[in-house]
Amino acid sequence: MLPTKEQLIQHLTDKMTNKDIAIIYGTTFQKIIQFIKKNDLNPNELRKVNKFIVYEHWYNGKVVYVGSGFWYRCSRYKNRRNSEHVHLMEYEKLEIV
Repeated sequence: MLPTKEQLIQHLTDKMTNKDIAIIYGTTFQKIIQFIKKNDLNPNELRKVNKFIVYEHWYNGKVVYVGSGFWYRCSRYKNRRNSEHVHLMEYEKLEIV
């Protein structure tokens, strides 16, 4: 069983790997790749692979860490510290999602 196009778009937007999607639907990741191609979807665009993402870690109602990076194959590839965020946001290099 394969996901619907809308479900697949949602899974890709949630940055799920093809393997994880395949496990949910009891199929192989190759079939998921074929389904993506059949529906003319761009998984990199949906996963926002080349965009910086700001993330926060909260503890007891306070932000204890803020970082950013861009996503590559569903994992954080680079870290940026708080001081660099100010610089990146001043020049509108970060997209708040």
